[in-house]
Amino acid sequence: MPVPDDDSAGGTGPLTAVVVVGATGFVGSRLVRHLGDAGFGVVVCGRTRLERFADRAAYPEVIAALDAGAVTGEASPHAVAVALDDLARTHRLVGVVASIGGWSIADRLEEVPADTWAGFLDSHLTSHLRAVQRLAPRLPDGAAYVVLNGAASHTPMAGSGPVSVTGAALHMLVEVLRLESAPGGVRYREVVVEHAVAGDERNVDPDREVSARAVGEAVVAALAPGSEAVVRVGATPA
Repeated sequence: MPVPDDDSAGGTGPLTAVVVVGATGFVGSRLVRHLGDAGFGVVVCGRTRLERFADRAAYPEVIAALDAGAVTGEASPHAVAVALDDLARTHRLVGVVASIGGWSIADRLEEVPADTWAGFLDSHLTSHLRAVQRLAPRLPDGAAYVVLNGAASHTPMAGSGPVSVTGAALHMLVEVLRLESAPGGVRYREVVVEHAVAGDERNVDPDREVSARAVGEAVVAALAPGSEAVVRVGATPA
């Protein structure tokens, strides 16, 4: 597993930090732990329950918190700039991990209400674009911006049409960002989780599961220089 060049990991370089967008979700909260174990300081960003991270004894890896409204929502991004300027005094920001959205089983697409559809577009797609626009310019050249996606992004799933459609669009979003990125600039990466993540009580009789640890390992690998553009977790070997 790649380890950051970081005093907290036993190295001699500057302390390194990663922003986790969606840090209060099931997968995001576990990524916070895994990134901390890998030696990164973590800036947590979430819409709710951020207060849990105020307990630094319980979450020693957390070095700062950002309200999601200033990252993925309509709120002014000024607070983001201030927080990351403060962070730069002690840490080198080396990446962003976006774990936004989630799974849903609901109506057939023909029956999805317009407001529900609009909500999915905002939470599963537009929020990603806002986060990129507000965070990517703060990353140094060579840093990684890692987006989590799921199997529905490439496999149509009945009853989860909004997730499949926005997941496919999210994949294309990352592809375009990668093509538009300047040589030597931000490295856009996608981690595709091919099965339900074990331990999530929302799972409904999944055929297969992957561990949160496996997802964390894939994210750490995607952050590392020279990583593959798309990393798949739980993919069946060809």
